[in-house]
Amino acid sequence: MAQFASPNDTVPHFPSSCGRCAHALDPSAVTGDVVARQVFDLPEFHVKVTEHQMFALCCGNCDAVTRAEAPAWASAPAVYGPSVTAAAVYLSAEHHIPVDRICQLVADLVGFEVSPGWVHTACQRAQRAVAPASEAIKDALAVEPVVYFDESVSRVECRNHWLRVATTPRLTA
Repeated sequence: MAQFASPNDTVPHFPSSCGRCAHALDPSAVTGDVVARQVFDLPEFHVKVTEHQMFALCCGNCDAVTRAEAPAWASAPAVYGPSVTAAAVYLSAEHHIPVDRICQLVADLVGFEVSPGWVHTACQRAQRAVAPASEAIKDALAVEPVVYFDESVSRVECRNHWLRVATTPRLTA
């Protein structure tokens, strides 16, 4: 591994006492080159709860009261955010992890429970969001002079499920 030129954090370590005579050392008396060790690690997983407060303001001209709109992803008094939603969809779509195991992973890693129904709905919403791009890719593949096709089988609940892929150097469906 190579060290990063700009680490996220730097933690200085100074000896508290002399290694020969045990006399207290002054941290401002640095001598020689600093030896650096970099540790590459994941950040600690924890839930980050953000409260969005929509204030109402009264117009000084007509006395009408207007309330601020909530962000699209804050559609109810308590919802899962876009990052946990994206993580659940990613685990399902890219890694084919079963929904119940995704629920367990979220609970184990970040400490709150999501339901299988929520994971399923999150995947459906993501599918609808990428549908226009998927259709555009399929249309573009239809006019390519050369397309590679592949078909693979996967077992789900003791039954075969087929994964079919069409791809070029710049497109995949």
